[in-house]
Amino acid sequence: MVIFEIQANAAMPVADLFGNFDIVYTTAGSTTTGISGAELNVSDGATGTTLSLKAIDISEDPENSDVATANTNVRVVIQNHIFGVKGAGLA
Repeated sequence: MVIFEIQANAAMPVADLFGNFDIVYTTAGSTTTGISGAELNVSDGATGTTLSLKAIDISEDPENSDVATANTNVRVVIQNHIFGVKGAGLA
């Protein structure tokens, strides 16, 4: 299992951990810095198995772990991929 961090586009409700979410592109990203424009779309957290990512934890980085504000870093795994779907989320 590969775990990576992605910024949430809004405040991340801790109650939605282990929920499934989709990706939203808020900017084009940067070829100079390598920073992506993709963010976790907090507004569509649900149990549906067609959503792309499963949120499993909040970042431990103290500068990016405030769940009350946008841009919280959330640890996720790929939920919906070629080898199968992990399962329904809890959000």
